[in-house]
Amino acid sequence: MSGTPLTLSTGLPAVDTALSLGGLPCGFLSEIAGESGTGKSWFALRALSAAQRQGKTCLLLDTEGAYHSAWARRNGINTDALVVAQPASLDAARAIIDEALYNRLCDFLVIDSLHGLAPQRTRKSVLSPFYTFLPHLQTLVAATGAACLITNHLTHRDDALLPFANDLMRQYAAVRALLALEAESPQGIDVRFEVKRNNLAPQLGETVLHIAF
Repeated sequence: MSGTPLTLSTGLPAVDTALSLGGLPCGFLSEIAGESGTGKSWFALRALSAAQRQGKTCLLLDTEGAYHSAWARRNGINTDALVVAQPASLDAARAIIDEALYNRLCDFLVIDSLHGLAPQRTRKSVLSPFYTFLPHLQTLVAATGAACLITNHLTHRDDALLPFANDLMRQYAAVRALLALEAESPQGIDVRFEVKRNNLAPQLGETVLHIAF
């Protein structure tokens, strides 16, 4: 793809500015990683809500059972229009994604989270299924022009805190960002959104977001 890619606004103007694109790029994979409790699922819901307002059909793969319709509605989601799937395995997730994208039934795909698709016994060691899943996913979104947001956990590896399947995500995610806790109170938390890599734009931005409880 040449020139500036089409984008899908996240509904968070400061984030769209930080991305230096005006939103999430269509036809590419975008990743947002962070430790537990830093607002990854909240961010995904806000992006889904914004996509719905832009007239897009949305599919959420809830791999960790984190989706709750009341919380989704509070964050602006039309729950009647949102397709939510809870695949029990990576193969099941691939089948759902293939049907949705091959048949062009989805403009915006969210996987929350990548880590949740790894079998428990392999999460710390074997990543081989993802060596075919991620390039296949990238091929599909590139062919259909769908936007794809993947949330991801930070995991310990070699005394460092890195996104799950970091080497693969470095290869296939065009945009990579981190959420990090800045402050918390009984009313909510402040998290820093920081773009760590953007293959499609020269600038890397950041901003602070408030998540109300």
